[in-house]
Amino acid sequence: MARGSVRSPTPTPKPLLTRETPYPQESGRFPGRPTQGELQSFSPLTTVSNGGVVEVSGGTFAGAMTVTNTGVLMGRDGTVTGAVTVQSGGEIRPSAFQATGNAVLRTGDLTLQGGSKYTWEVNSWATNAGAGDEGNGFDQLQSSGAGAKLNLNSASATDRVVIKITSLNGLTPGQIANFDAAVGRQWVIADYSNGNTSGGIVGFSTDKFTLDTSAFANDPNSTRFSISTDAKSNQLILSFTPVPEPVAPLLAVAACVGFVTWLRKRKSG
Repeated sequence: MARGSVRSPTPTPKPLLTRETPYPQESGRFPGRPTQGELQSFSPLTTVSNGGVVEVSGGTFAGAMTVTNTGVLMGRDGTVTGAVTVQSGGEIRPSAFQATGNAVLRTGDLTLQGGSKYTWEVNSWATNAGAGDEGNGFDQLQSSGAGAKLNLNSASATDRVVIKITSLNGLTPGQIANFDAAVGRQWVIADYSNGNTSGGIVGFSTDKFTLDTSAFANDPNSTRFSISTDAKSNQLILSFTPVPEPVAPLLAVAACVGFVTWLRKRKSG
């Protein structure tokens, strides 16, 4: 598909919106790089669908947005001030496709409906859920304004939100260089605590999520990830439970050593 880069007419700094055509409502409007006249007349889409991609890069998109039907909203340290709804078949991802590393995407009220996908990337096992690590070692969704919420009411145990856990080697897909299966980790993958004493995440239940580890190259079939919220239900937390120490084999060895010692003492006695 041809790709064009368009700048929204919002105040400086302006977000970079990258489109892949066709869009159903503007099929063929930007078949390649837009002309200056097209840049001047550009008005941002409110619906992203049919394989379309919108990347809000380092700026602010003033308005609401709906993502559906294989559409993708990417952040790359950008902000959408209005409400964002990701419907079944739609995808939201703080990072961009083109090897940009980890990033933060800020939104107004965010609704993740059943069948939607949140692609989350991590490239360091040294970073945890501490302040300042988000966007530098792992991706994060955040509220763009006080009181914005993450709403999961439209998802269910039979119609789940997919979190695609994706490992990066540096900036490209691959194994995390410093991965250690014996070390547990937690990451705040969505933070809607701004302006919310509690309840920034609405309708949470663990059975509303499918954790897809097929793109986690260090352990593609891992079952050690789990999802939860903080005590105030303001943050969505992804956890990795470390591989337990091989206790049984150690106990068996210890038992053998003890038995041999007992035999020696018996013979010497």
